[in-house]
Amino acid sequence: MNKLFATSLVCLLGTASLLPTVAWADAGTEELRKELEATRSALRDMQQRYESQIGTLEKRLNAVEAQKAASPVPAASPPVAATAAASAEPGASVEQRLRTLEREQTLTRGELTTAQSDLYGSGAKEYGFSAVVNGGFAEFSRSADATLPGFGLAGGRRPEGFNADGTFLNFLGNVNEDFNAVFLGVYTKDDAFDVPMAFVHAKSLPYGFNATFGRKPLGIGLMNVTLPYQDAYADRPLPYRAFLGGNYYDDGLEVRWDHDVTPKTYVELGTGAFRGSRFPAAGSANDGKGSYEGFANIGDALSGDYRWRLNASYLLAKDNGLVVGADTFHGDSSLIIAGGQLEVPFGEGFQNNVLQLQGEYFHRNLDGRVVSIADDLNSNQDGLYAQANYKFFNDYRIGYRYAWIEADNPGAAFAATSFNPAGENAQAHTVVLDYIVTPSSYLRGQYTRDKTGADDDNEYLLQYVMQFGSF
Repeated sequence: MNKLFATSLVCLLGTASLLPTVAWADAGTEELRKELEATRSALRDMQQRYESQIGTLEKRLNAVEAQKAASPVPAASPPVAATAAASAEPGASVEQRLRTLEREQTLTRGELTTAQSDLYGSGAKEYGFSAVVNGGFAEFSRSADATLPGFGLAGGRRPEGFNADGTFLNFLGNVNEDFNAVFLGVYTKDDAFDVPMAFVHAKSLPYGFNATFGRKPLGIGLMNVTLPYQDAYADRPLPYRAFLGGNYYDDGLEVRWDHDVTPKTYVELGTGAFRGSRFPAAGSANDGKGSYEGFANIGDALSGDYRWRLNASYLLAKDNGLVVGADTFHGDSSLIIAGGQLEVPFGEGFQNNVLQLQGEYFHRNLDGRVVSIADDLNSNQDGLYAQANYKFFNDYRIGYRYAWIEADNPGAAFAATSFNPAGENAQAHTVVLDYIVTPSSYLRGQYTRDKTGADDDNEYLLQYVMQFGSF
């Protein structure tokens, strides 16, 4: 009886258990379906968040690229931004454009780090503002600034004593996905207001092209694309002062083309036409098309062992009434610049113990007529500078720079003009020590032995540069 009961109970339980199995199977299938739908929903949410993050990053990239177009990073400064054409995939676009930003900062890793931090930091903005406060103290052994022999220009030293060299106000932003706009105003030491930058950057042209139109520094040389407060020294070297007035900016159109020769090496070609209203041009000649440029850059900005850049530039300036000392010149000014940069780290990365070498050679020909002289002028002028800077302990940098300019003798007919160098040239030896507060702010002490004119000048400079804002 017990065996029969036990057997019957087992059979009953076994049979009963088959009934809910079907229900459980149906319930399990439904749960699987719900889980699958939930997974799909989560994937869609992840995709939307990813696309939103990419969109935000793209906007910040646009803002940074506009700021780099105004003046790259310091320094090693680098050329005006030239954004590569975006690819179809958002990830590839970001990677490509970040690589473009990195190569623009060939010799200024500190500014690149700041740019990348801005890109990936919190609080993305489509528009940006920054200000730079720049000033210091100067003491000279010579009572007056000397005239550069054969150039008819003052040496360009800053005022003696305490001075505020200029407050820079920079605004930038996206017009849309294809255009950025930049405005930079400067409140100068003479209590005047100047605008060295007010331009639009077209960054999405096909085949690797991009363009800027408006007022901006020309792309020639290694330093003209940046503003003087971004330099590794408190003043521009003699050739920049003599041939470009320190920093040549003008109104016009500039077009650039970029191409990656290898994953690390790039080539950049550029040309432009400008109004020609500022030195070394004058008078807005040729119906407001008085200045033309061409330049080429080749470099390696991604190597872990070193970085380098070579530049060749040409500037043709039509002078319609260029005042040189007490004389007025009408004609052509043709300037050729060739130079290079090299950055070598000692240790890992480019943050500490970095040696930076830079130099350029200048040659200019003046071909035209001096108003007060019956004869035509054909004069050649040359100049160069070479500098070495060493960054150590992350916060300090020391440097030495040599600069030289010389003009040939244009002939006896010009003996009484400003174009006569009277057998003299100009040289300068400079040493500098920086305390780096941030990659774009620093305190500086500088000494220069200026060998221009009959008496040498001992120049002692203290400088502060402090930048703040959203970029």
